[in-house]
Amino acid sequence: MIRALAVDTGDKRVGLAISGPGGIVLGLPVLERRDWENDLADIAQIVEEKNVEFVVVGLPYNMNGSEGPRAAIAREFGDALADRIAVPLEYWDERLSSVEAEDRLRGIKMSKGAKRSHVNTVAATVILESWLMAKMKREERS
Repeated sequence: MIRALAVDTGDKRVGLAISGPGGIVLGLPVLERRDWENDLADIAQIVEEKNVEFVVVGLPYNMNGSEGPRAAIAREFGDALADRIAVPLEYWDERLSSVEAEDRLRGIKMSKGAKRSHVNTVAATVILESWLMAKMKREERS
């Protein structure tokens, strides 16, 4: 199974998730946004340290499938990240990943602030799970 890293960019935090043995997806500690330069450097370091083979950046399409301002920011961030890493990078439709993340966190006892700080990590997990499933389906068809 490929070692992949998912990136969910938010205004205040960057959620990260990584695939482990057998396709298990694990959330990594959230990165509190500082500035693009440091954020990109931190993620590039994780890619290197964790032996990541592929990076998946969540692209927040509008519900009608078009790309709006949030998608443009995510794409710009992903393009800058791609220039810093030596592995392939792909964008992945992340529509409703934050909604699913909030649903997953709903039953967990923690403060609203704690839940808010985990939404991006759980959203990154949702993105990576979705990408891995689609990748497995593509491989089955080949």
